[in-house]
Amino acid sequence: MFLHKPLWRKPETLENWRKVELLLADRQYTVFAGHRHIYSKSMRNNRPYYILATTGADEPAGLDECEFDHIVWVTMTDDGPIMANLLLEGILDDEPCPQ
Repeated sequence: MFLHKPLWRKPETLENWRKVELLLADRQYTVFAGHRHIYSKSMRNNRPYYILATTGADEPAGLDECEFDHIVWVTMTDDGPIMANLLLEGILDDEPCPQ
């Protein structure tokens, strides 16, 4: 699922987002959002949720701050998606930032 804003992160939209999660409960899914320009990966309901960094919108602070220009390459497999973050400087896996 692709969204602009990470609706699960805002108290005013969380209740409606939970309704979406209930509709998807019997499916495997991955959620991608943007808006915040700071990369993060989390798990909700045993599903991966990504907030993507910038794609040229801002001057990123760097990997130490989880802010970088990137393109996300998603490869679908029988076991689910595999992600790679393509940067100008190289390729990172789906957990490039310190946890």
